[in-house]
Amino acid sequence: MGKRAGLLYTGLVAAMGGIGWLKGNSIYRQLFLPRQDEEGEDNCKLPEKKWIRDGRAWLLSQTERKDIYTDSIDHLKLHAFLLSPPEEESHDVAVVVHAEHSCAEETGIYARHYLEEGYQVLMPDLRGHGRSEGNYIAFGYDDRLDVMDWIYWIIKRDPKARIVLHGLSSGGAACLLAEGEHLPSNVIAVISDSSYTSLKEECARLIRLATRSDFLPTALRLFFFRVVVLFRAGFDLYKASPIHAVKHATVPTLFLHGDNDQIVPVEMCKRLYREAVCSREYATFIGAGHLEGVMTNPNRYWKRVDSFIARQKET
Repeated sequence: MGKRAGLLYTGLVAAMGGIGWLKGNSIYRQLFLPRQDEEGEDNCKLPEKKWIRDGRAWLLSQTERKDIYTDSIDHLKLHAFLLSPPEEESHDVAVVVHAEHSCAEETGIYARHYLEEGYQVLMPDLRGHGRSEGNYIAFGYDDRLDVMDWIYWIIKRDPKARIVLHGLSSGGAACLLAEGEHLPSNVIAVISDSSYTSLKEECARLIRLATRSDFLPTALRLFFFRVVVLFRAGFDLYKASPIHAVKHATVPTLFLHGDNDQIVPVEMCKRLYREAVCSREYATFIGAGHLEGVMTNPNRYWKRVDSFIARQKET
């Protein structure tokens, strides 16, 4: 009887592990696999809102935009657009970092504002997006190192550069995670729009919402998902923790969030603000969904951004 019970227990554990691995892979495919065409180029043909389409059309109409390439620390070829104000030499550079499952082309509305304010604008395609190489989406974690590479690319080009990082969703997380590293003094401000607190917490929430009828507990599904991410993407999603990074931040940071965000709850932004040890400000946008603050109230959005950056330039 004892032997049979042992075999039954072993079989149940093996079956549970197999089911967990399959479910972890299913979630990985939904969240972490790039949506690229056969040529490896992100087609960015997801359903778009009008303001995103308008921003992209504006960007693609800029005949002076340049395609820039650099190599990541793990030897991926990374792409970015570079825009420069006409007939104006500027040391001010805005780095606009797009969200997950997006691309640099979809950040045209942000680039346009900075360009009109006299900034040079660098718009990276994160790994696994747009024209950058990569077979997984890092949700900001490995991207933090890529953002730092772009920062040093700018400084090598212009040692007097004054750099603003403006990140969107997981792009905001990438900027906050970069703050947890040692950023050069050229970086004068970080704008984080709709970042999560930790990838562990955000994935647990998404898994819970996506699989409410699943018999496996969320904690167990998250465990298997963590193993799959470690095996397939090579990093521990538990280490992707902006809320830990901001406890070591020194660059002034502006936290922005829509109060009707159904993807990243606004409470995450409030917690990031509370935990940050750097000089920081916080603004929410009434009725705005995920990354919609710039659309629902553009005047207030850019007034908060511009005034925040202006104060950093004065110090």
